[in-house]
Amino acid sequence: MLKIENIKINNSDFPLGVNPLDNIYVSWKIESDKRQTFQKSYKIQISDNQDFSNIMQEINKESSESCNIEIETNSLKSVKKYFLRIQISDEDGEKSDWSTPSSFITGLTKAADWKVNFIGIEDDGDAAKSA
Repeated sequence: MLKIENIKINNSDFPLGVNPLDNIYVSWKIESDKRQTFQKSYKIQISDNQDFSNIMQEINKESSESCNIEIETNSLKSVKKYFLRIQISDEDGEKSDWSTPSSFITGLTKAADWKVNFIGIEDDGDAAKSA
């Protein structure tokens, strides 16, 4: 059986504050009950929900690479949680099940995203009014 384990996004299990203007890097490990199995292709899906009913991005590629795969993320929104899953096939055409989804949260990228209320000391005029 072909299986995907230990998915890392930007070398982390659950990255926070990923800049959607930068690309992300995805890595995974392959497990198989067959000896000398190698990956022939992969499919990566990114969704804004855990059931993957709304696929934001999908990558299909014939490649044996499984380390630091670069994915463009400029179509993703800031301050949002996304889910990522992977499926691979081996040299015999056997497909893995979809991996357990991993997730990441994008960071603040636009000035409008930065909304704060400053904490400070009341000035003397305000203190006198409340007394």
